[in-house]
Amino acid sequence: MSEDMNTPPSPDGDYKVGYKKPPRQYQFKKGQSGNPSGKRREVATGSIIKELEQRVSATQTITEEGRKKKVKFLQLMVRGLVANAANGNIDAFNLLITLQTENPGSKTQKPWRVLPYTDAIASINRDIMDEAFYQAMEAKVEGWRKERLKGDIALGEIIARELKRWGTVKKRNGASYRRRMLDIIIACFQRLAVEGNTRAFKLLHKFVPQQKLDTDSNRVEVLRPTQDELDRFGSKDKSKWPRPRTGVMRA
Repeated sequence: MSEDMNTPPSPDGDYKVGYKKPPRQYQFKKGQSGNPSGKRREVATGSIIKELEQRVSATQTITEEGRKKKVKFLQLMVRGLVANAANGNIDAFNLLITLQTENPGSKTQKPWRVLPYTDAIASINRDIMDEAFYQAMEAKVEGWRKERLKGDIALGEIIARELKRWGTVKKRNGASYRRRMLDIIIACFQRLAVEGNTRAFKLLHKFVPQQKLDTDSNRVEVLRPTQDELDRFGSKDKSKWPRPRTGVMRA
């Protein structure tokens, strides 16, 4: 049996398939788009920065107190940092303070402008600011709040949430009790500083409030004379006394 008899007939007839000549059934048809969805294809750039951004902002499923929940990977990173600080890791505690100082995000911050009434009437017609206006405004703001909850959370707010979480502390006798992670961390480093840990002492010493003394010119304290001063100025001859300087109270 010859080889030509085993080969099925080509649907392209005399058309020869080869370099730059794909089969006709796979060619683009005239007037038809090759990308019907219109979505731009992502080109692999090989950028480690872009890959890290996607990985860090992704969510993971964890089991917490017997229930499964989805959390951001960034939140898990912060949770690990807080746990290390609670165990007495000074570098973790120092980094935690630095991050919260540089990223002071909180729920009280609003990513929209807030105008008091006195500022609003300068740009908005006061005649339209009736009860219906404020009801519509409150509904719009509520929608903004819901959008914010669905979106990404600021790093400072994540740190604040993790510090408010409850943790378990074990006593030396084996008993355990629950406290906020912030209280656990502070108590741990207070203990380390009292025990003589110099790094913990230097870290906590930054937050000791320094009292500033302002001189009150209405209050003047006159010190008793020393023996040397009595020997020099004890006589009644005022010519031997030093001349008073400006601003010094005379006897």
